[in-house]
Amino acid sequence: MEGLTLTGVLRKAAGEFPSRRAISVPGRLDLSHERLHQLVDDAAARLAAAGVSPGDVIALAFPNTVELVIVFLAVIRARAVVAPLNSAYTEDEFVFYLSDLETKLLVTNAEGNAAAEAAAAQLGIPRAAASLRDASGTLELSLPDGATTADVAVTPLAGRVNDPSDVALFLHTSGTTSRPKGVPLTQLNLAASVTNIRSAYRLTESDSTVIVLPLFHVHGLVAALLSSLSAGASVALPAAGRFSASTFWADMRASGATWYTAVPTIHQILLDRHASRPEPVYPKLRFIRSCSASLAPVILEHLEAAFGAPVLEAYAMTEAAHQMASNPLPDDGPRKPGAVGRPTGLEMAILDEEGARRPPNVPGEVCIRGPNVTKGYKNNPEANKAAFAFGWFHTGDVGFLDADGYLHLVGRIKELINRGGTHPSPPIPIVPCIPLCNLSVLESLHLLLRREDIAHRSGRGAVGPPGHRARGGVRRAGRQVRRGDQLRGDTEGRGGGGRGRGGETLPEEPGSVQGAEAGVHHGLAAEDRHREDPTADRGRVLRASGQGTKGRRLKPSPITYGYQQP
Repeated sequence: MEGLTLTGVLRKAAGEFPSRRAISVPGRLDLSHERLHQLVDDAAARLAAAGVSPGDVIALAFPNTVELVIVFLAVIRARAVVAPLNSAYTEDEFVFYLSDLETKLLVTNAEGNAAAEAAAAQLGIPRAAASLRDASGTLELSLPDGATTADVAVTPLAGRVNDPSDVALFLHTSGTTSRPKGVPLTQLNLAASVTNIRSAYRLTESDSTVIVLPLFHVHGLVAALLSSLSAGASVALPAAGRFSASTFWADMRASGATWYTAVPTIHQILLDRHASRPEPVYPKLRFIRSCSASLAPVILEHLEAAFGAPVLEAYAMTEAAHQMASNPLPDDGPRKPGAVGRPTGLEMAILDEEGARRPPNVPGEVCIRGPNVTKGYKNNPEANKAAFAFGWFHTGDVGFLDADGYLHLVGRIKELINRGGTHPSPPIPIVPCIPLCNLSVLESLHLLLRREDIAHRSGRGAVGPPGHRARGGVRRAGRQVRRGDQLRGDTEGRGGGGRGRGGETLPEEPGSVQGAEAGVHHGLAAEDRHREDPTADRGRVLRASGQGTKGRRLKPSPITYGYQQP
């Protein structure tokens, strides 16, 4: 039973490697696996004593902090359901998510979150705050009545035995093309996922990583945090609570990091910094993982050359509790640029419209099944009917398996954009970057701008041969997007091939474009059609080129995208 629940997997790791470091914040604290386990059990018991019951949904609105990790694991240990939310959501967004989740309690850090608290007050949801002063103390949880959990009589959680079928984590899809769908993930889903990831990358207690991705999102949460903890390995959280290119390599060296996982945007930013301010020495890494967006082969090559480690591209989505496929480590097989690898720990098939398997190299819908896959969306029978058919979960992605079993993605079943309640198809095909070029904007294929009367805008980017410049483009911060405008992306010479998927970012002001060009990473994978850019503060995105936000000038990079109004 222990290996069939996430709590059991983590308990086993804590028992095997009690004194090894589990989590650290540079300059603040270090927690061993044993100490982390004690803090989690204590916090879980306090939550239960304060009235949290099995099945209750507990929403979290935190930056990336140790308190977030402890509360996250404590909620699951108490047999409640944890729902981490983007702390940068607006009040209206919090109202939607807190309501849709049927939230029983909102937990924030000690500093609080004004938007989340206002939304919770509007919905009549109580709020608690969590703080950990140092590694030797206990996690303090304030309660809605002004008391703390220190004032509550606490008894051990012996009566709450975690079951594989317990819903442990609740996430939402992004809703780029429709209303966000609720994805419940069980203890078994999470245990299977971290086991698959740990096996694919041979993670052990000797490994360490720095988490650069937000922990409200499945990529950072499962691939970086939970998979590491399940192996007895260690993770470091940036002191600022978010990714910073200026401190990343120092944090990696200080923590003895052996690998990291990130989205292509972050890889590109690190390459830019390497070109302008190279580190005197880089840590020796076993591998670099890339997920949540298509990684251009040229960027993969540059990463490997710059940082001296194999780059492994992976494929993932929320409904699979993250990873579905990955390129292997060098000892386990070749890695293929442009492919997202071989299935990891689940069954994968390419099916036609009738549910029949496609032969190798013939495109169809990518379908999966396995213990890490959700059993269905919450309260959404129509979505479940469409997604679960012929005994498979249908990802909505179009791709093919080659003769070696590697998955190549070529598009989406429905490339639709939600605009004011209608769903027009994209005006031009999406062309992922392949050629060597000079870039004028981040590797982006979609530009989704949001305002109250128009749900989303779409944009497309394409790359041209070396020396060609992007024509037109939305280039000035604050430039207004008028109702009816359609932003197209083009260059004077088009290159590349295949299809990708895109994601969305929110401009700083409704209807405006911030930065030199308002791009997001291209080819976002199914799990990440989400306002998820981990390099972004609320409403702004640091660009890897052109005139960035706050007037920062960032170094050009090797891919060209442009946007123009027809």
